[in-house]
Amino acid sequence: MPFTLGSRGRPGRWVAPAGVAVGLILLTACSAPTTTAAPAPTSAASEAPTTLTASGVAPSVTNDLAEGSAHHDLSVAGEPFALTVDYWTTGDPSAWSSLAAKDMNLSLHLVPVAGTTTPDVALSRSSVVTSLRSTNPGLDGLVTSTTVDQAPAALPGYSMSVNFPYDQVAPVRGFGPDLIGRWTLLAGEQPLTDEALGTAGVYANQIDYTYDLVIKNAGDAGYHKRTVTDSLTVPVPAPAPPATETSAATTDGTAAPATG
Repeated sequence: MPFTLGSRGRPGRWVAPAGVAVGLILLTACSAPTTTAAPAPTSAASEAPTTLTASGVAPSVTNDLAEGSAHHDLSVAGEPFALTVDYWTTGDPSAWSSLAAKDMNLSLHLVPVAGTTTPDVALSRSSVVTSLRSTNPGLDGLVTSTTVDQAPAALPGYSMSVNFPYDQVAPVRGFGPDLIGRWTLLAGEQPLTDEALGTAGVYANQIDYTYDLVIKNAGDAGYHKRTVTDSLTVPVPAPAPPATETSAATTDGTAAPATG
């Protein structure tokens, strides 16, 4: 081992050769343990979107548009006339979709009562409101589309008579901000589809109509108002049952070979 002599021949401190010192440094550096954080485990179940399900059994619903159209007779309380209305749609009533765009058409007719004088009648406002029927309280009654037809301010309303009905085309758009917002709140990132709505308990669409009439009899100083309401219910197809996976197995628990 090399060493140096100090003053008066006394041994001095030991000095390592340069090559040895470098080797020690390299050995120390190479032997230092590497600490790398392991990635956090992920769970496929935690990443999958939540499936919103029904919370009850859907009731049986009559399809008011089963024939492709509907004809309703409406009374007007205290007035010498009645109303009839015809409804039809561009949608398919036998495979109704809550989300597909469609038009609801109507034709509202004035029907005088025999032996009476028909007053002046005008429709000042009409509204068509589509909502969901569902066994899930978070979706039941949720309005998905609204159409309002308001007569111009310069007129009391749209004049109606035996020869001139009131006709309207109401666009129904299922993908509205209210439905999207509610679905996101309840179902998170689960895709919004008709099948998903069915699984969540949606079993029908309800379409509510409101007709505001203004009426003026002979000798009246002005108009008075009557409101008539009506509704249609159209069921949506029930969701397909979930697929079940079956596999043939032998008595000892091993899978049986496929035959063919």
